[in-house]
Amino acid sequence: MNYFDLQGIELSAVDSALERFVREQQSCPSGAGIHGRSLWEEVLEHTRSGKRLRSRLVMLAACSNGPHDHEAAAAVAAAYGLLHAAFILHDDVIDRDDMRYGRPSLHAAHAAGAVSRGMSDDLATHRGYTRSILAGDLALAAAYRLLLAGTADVPAPAREELQRILHDTVVTTTLGELLDVELSFSPDQATTGEDAGDPREKALRTAELKTAVYTFCAPLQSGALLAGLGADQVAAVGRAGTHLGMAFQLEDDLLGVFGDPGAIGKPVGGDLREGKHTYLMATALASEAASEVKDLLSRACAADDDELSRINLAMRELLTRCGALQATADQIRDHARQARDEIAGAALPGPLGDALAALAEEIGSAR
Repeated sequence: MNYFDLQGIELSAVDSALERFVREQQSCPSGAGIHGRSLWEEVLEHTRSGKRLRSRLVMLAACSNGPHDHEAAAAVAAAYGLLHAAFILHDDVIDRDDMRYGRPSLHAAHAAGAVSRGMSDDLATHRGYTRSILAGDLALAAAYRLLLAGTADVPAPAREELQRILHDTVVTTTLGELLDVELSFSPDQATTGEDAGDPREKALRTAELKTAVYTFCAPLQSGALLAGLGADQVAAVGRAGTHLGMAFQLEDDLLGVFGDPGAIGKPVGGDLREGKHTYLMATALASEAASEVKDLLSRACAADDDELSRINLAMRELLTRCGALQATADQIRDHARQARDEIAGAALPGPLGDALAALAEEIGSAR
């Protein structure tokens, strides 16, 4: 998926803000010398990798309404790039993903290096995980600092709202990740009290908290604030962003099973190995094929890579046959439609409204 023409959004000012900030941190006398400088370099590399969707969405919204504070927009866009880097550095540890952006993930690369120097596998794995966690911590702290420093000249009400959005986004995404982990261990477990309810609804709630808010809603709202849009427009952009983010995550869940490893930059089947409680899997577990799905999930947990590939192929056939694939595609189209409805009723500036409508159309027509 090309995500409309977002790749055409200029990020040179964002890159300059990132470069300047990281170089200042690397030259700080209180740093950790060569070790600290190399960790900052890895943070910078991760922030500049991938589609950089969140930074592009900030710039799209910020530049949509005539003259704006270019430096503040670049700083906020850089902050959301750093936030994404922090989340994926931590997420790769949580999910034990050894590939990211078509190359070994940070923890896997450092673990391999430690093994080559004679360290045991267990200690090397721990060393790699430690490095990735610390890099993520550094990126998260940098996101806060860059947003605060870069918006110092923004009028106080908007500046305070930008800070609130970032804080709430970090909390929301963290709790979404927690929900994702807790549900992954026993996707079909019986629940009572607060945890009771339709597993499919819980999967959708997890997608909203873990991905939709920080990927689309918060970057778009932050950019809209910098563009000087009114409160009703900012709220509508947030609602549209949440629906776009839901469609984005549901599509990502499909790619985790049905995707091409070369295109997505990591192996498929990882969600099966981790027992991820996605809407796709929750729907399958609610179908007449539930026993077959559980069997494949149980086998995937301990499967080596070759066996996991075979299990993934069998799961593709099963998810298609039981209707889970179609149900997920229907959800994607429904969220794209709701996003279009929000955009149409918001009276957004032409460049922003047109771009978001085209993005919703592209996501909704992908399946």
